[in-house]
Amino acid sequence: MFETERMLYPVVHHVDDTIRLAMIGDSWAEMHSSNMMDSFLQMKLSNQTGLPVKMISKGKGGEKSNGIYQLLFDDNDKYGAKSIIASGVNYCIISAGINDAAANLGTRFYCYHMRLILDFLLSNNIRPVVIEVPDVNIWHVHGGKPLTT
Repeated sequence: MFETERMLYPVVHHVDDTIRLAMIGDSWAEMHSSNMMDSFLQMKLSNQTGLPVKMISKGKGGEKSNGIYQLLFDDNDKYGAKSIIASGVNYCIISAGINDAAANLGTRFYCYHMRLILDFLLSNNIRPVVIEVPDVNIWHVHGGKPLTT
């Protein structure tokens, strides 16, 4: 259940003034891409900073923190994040945790895998931006059904 830390892979480091962002994670990252929010955010950030911005998102609905970590090393076109991370990004937005909470996996499980994700990004000089897990009533969301692991 607890993944072991994997080896780093080569990541491109650009020297131009373009701000490169990636968003990885669960359905929030997946919907960000499918709803064409990447181009909207690119435009807004470029207008705010006066610099060119490139944004790309990859997510998998229902994915938990351990799966999101594994997707950092997967280069399949549908969900794998390896290709976008290896292409060189300055920042990586991470959306993870709501599915861990819904599956009642516990804070230790979530924190362990988030640490792996953060360590990997920081080791590659990528600044992480963590989306806080929303304060939701999981019991209400699941209609009072018991949560099991």
